[in-house]
Amino acid sequence: ADLMLATDPDADRVGIAMKCPDGSYELVSGNEMGVLLLDYICAGRIEKGTMPKNAVAVKSIVSTPLADAVAAHYGLLLVMVNTNLDKDFYRGGYIYSAMYRFTSCSLALEHLFSVYISSSSGHSEHGMEVSLFSPTQHYEDLLCECLQTETFRYVTSDHELRTDKIKAVADEEHFQSFAEVCFNQLTGHKNCGKCYGCWKTMIPLDLIGKLDKFQKCFDLDEYYKNRREIFADLIRFSSLPASSSARETVRQILELAKSEPSDAGCEFIEVYNSITEKSTDNPRH
Repeated sequence: ADLMLATDPDADRVGIAMKCPDGSYELVSGNEMGVLLLDYICAGRIEKGTMPKNAVAVKSIVSTPLADAVAAHYGLLLVMVNTNLDKDFYRGGYIYSAMYRFTSCSLALEHLFSVYISSSSGHSEHGMEVSLFSPTQHYEDLLCECLQTETFRYVTSDHELRTDKIKAVADEEHFQSFAEVCFNQLTGHKNCGKCYGCWKTMIPLDLIGKLDKFQKCFDLDEYYKNRREIFADLIRFSSLPASSSARETVRQILELAKSEPSDAGCEFIEVYNSITEKSTDNPRH
């Protein structure tokens, strides 16, 4: 092979080796790959005519000075920042920076395609909550509209189709083996099965009779043992004022339970009716 790529188990790091003329392989460092990508992005944008007039490149203070030479070659302003900027700036990790990360990557490679489809998990029914301390899903429509260009546009999918998305990919072998939906970001491919991120995937899979295919991803014995309690926990969680996304998830699960009857679906409806009836009988003051 002329080029070899290898990732770690959760595929958030990659090692690269290139074949040399003598048949040996030379490892490509992170700094070298960063410089190659910067050159590739700049050359591609110039070729397609999408290079901004006042283009800016950003690198950390510990990154290679080779980036300075590439930036100077293409006439870019090079801005240096401290390391771990995203953690310092967003104060909360992935859910507060997800759309910024996605849009940054897609914009950098916009000369390769013209449309980016964003699969949303839903936003607030009370309008956009624009804040660095709100998950980016709450204002992704506005973010995508502001960041698209004349030659590149974003399409955000219908927010009411999460259960349909799950149904569409439920039989994919890779999804069954490597689905990572947990908010607790455990190591390996096992999800905790105890958080909202897990529930909104596990429950629809259970309702359509596909959950047993996901033994590599979830502790199914624990789930089936506590299924009724998990249903109740999700429904109660959705009643919290700030849980608009969870309320939409529960609504979709209810619709799924009614449209595709199953034992799990009947149990979910039963638990939902029990909790909502109690809430009606004992309103908060």
